[in-house]
Amino acid sequence: MAESRRLRMTWLIAAVAAGSLLILLLAPTALAASGIGKRAFKHCGRQHQTAPNWYRVRAYNVGCHEARHVARHYWRSGGDSHFEGWTCRSHQVGDEVWKARCTRQRQGGLQIVRLHYGA
Repeated sequence: MAESRRLRMTWLIAAVAAGSLLILLLAPTALAASGIGKRAFKHCGRQHQTAPNWYRVRAYNVGCHEARHVARHYWRSGGDSHFEGWTCRSHQVGDEVWKARCTRQRQGGLQIVRLHYGA
């Protein structure tokens, strides 16, 4: 009796381990299938002037012209967090360097613009 209980417990542990491994292997695939991964962002350039400025603009589900418009507005306004349907937030990542992320919902889905700004 004790031996059959041990055998059942061994099978249970093996099944849980196999299921966990399967989840770990499929999680990156699910993220890629959702479309929001690093590769889904377009590189949209930088402002062409000396520092301080905005740079490293990335866009998801929005054109680069619009993404640069968002970056320009956010930079010139001093961090206006709500404009033209966009909601932005930022945080400091270095000495005089910030990262910003602006999002809005449109009929085509979620639009995201990411940028760096500062010196």
